[in-house]
Amino acid sequence: MSVLLQMSTEAIYLACRGAGVDPLALHEETARAAMVAETIKAVSTDKYISYQTIRDILLGGDTILVKGSWLIKRCSNGGLMPPRQELEARFPSAIWKVDELLELAEVGAVGIISVSYCWCSQEHPDPKSEQMQTLCRVLKCLFESTPFEDAALFIDWCSLYQRPRSPEQDASFARAMHDVHIWYLHQGIRTWMLTRACDGAELCTPYHQRGWPSYELAVSEMVKQNNFLLDLGLLDDTCGSWDRIVGTCRLRRRPPVVPEAFEDSLQHKTFTYRHADCPLVAQKYAQAFLEAIAAAEELAFNEVGWGNNEVRELSKILAQCCRLRKLVLYGNQIDEEGAGVLLDALLDVEVVEELWLNGNPLSKNKATKQKLLAVWVKGGRNEDALHL
Repeated sequence: MSVLLQMSTEAIYLACRGAGVDPLALHEETARAAMVAETIKAVSTDKYISYQTIRDILLGGDTILVKGSWLIKRCSNGGLMPPRQELEARFPSAIWKVDELLELAEVGAVGIISVSYCWCSQEHPDPKSEQMQTLCRVLKCLFESTPFEDAALFIDWCSLYQRPRSPEQDASFARAMHDVHIWYLHQGIRTWMLTRACDGAELCTPYHQRGWPSYELAVSEMVKQNNFLLDLGLLDDTCGSWDRIVGTCRLRRRPPVVPEAFEDSLQHKTFTYRHADCPLVAQKYAQAFLEAIAAAEELAFNEVGWGNNEVRELSKILAQCCRLRKLVLYGNQIDEEGAGVLLDALLDVEVVEELWLNGNPLSKNKATKQKLLAVWVKGGRNEDALHL
């Protein structure tokens, strides 16, 4: 058997050399493809939908969530956001008990929110409470105008152990980082982004130029509902009600990008600990992409204002979507050109069975619709599954 294997390996090596292909590179690419396939195969279709995912993480104890009602009281009394160690020692009532939280979340009485923001200094992320005041202002409107009675907040400073950490806390932090993408990716968790820079901050790099915030934004945009994404940096003096906040702060989301493109973009971002954090962020994005985009059976980007440019970007990822059955893009600004690019990309994605493009400018032109339908049917798909 070993002799046959050796002969097979030598034959492959010679074939690669004859074709001008680097056999080592081919081996690495084959191994990577196999790993990707195994990762996608192992992902449950409801991992980023089920509350059980959140329960499992919280029961591990490496991440805690803070009560929004407590944070509002803390802010009104002039206090700063405390790090996790201080929360556990002095304010244990501010930390959600897992069973209580999930029971209330499942009936819609408590919303779970991940907060993406910039640290303003090395010693404390919000030393003047500017970001906490903005956050609490929005929380008050949420509680006054919706069925939510409270909120459970993931804020890294409060939810994870901070430096200096004991060896046990270091191990806990490492375990928490393994699952950190879930707080931004899970479809039952809202993401609020505090993108406005604080006045006179020690760390003054803008939100979109920082590595970790860029990652949190990119992951949050992948599969969440539109109304679960708020850019609180757009908040202004007119935002006195929840409806006004949602209308003003609605995020203009972007198409997901392949992990290689995201990793390249990180070279232009700022990190406090670049050597450690940059590869970690790239790895966490790749994990999120594989589990949420490449493994998705349905992707919905309806009514997000996308035009032909966004469709071109979306088309670049479709070849990696090996489970995708349904793609929803209705209510955008896509015309014949954009739809053509999309259909060309779908020729290589045979698993896609249903496409929604109604409510786009292309829908107003009968000739365009007939042309697109002909391309769709030529690819062996059911004409009733193309919605124009």
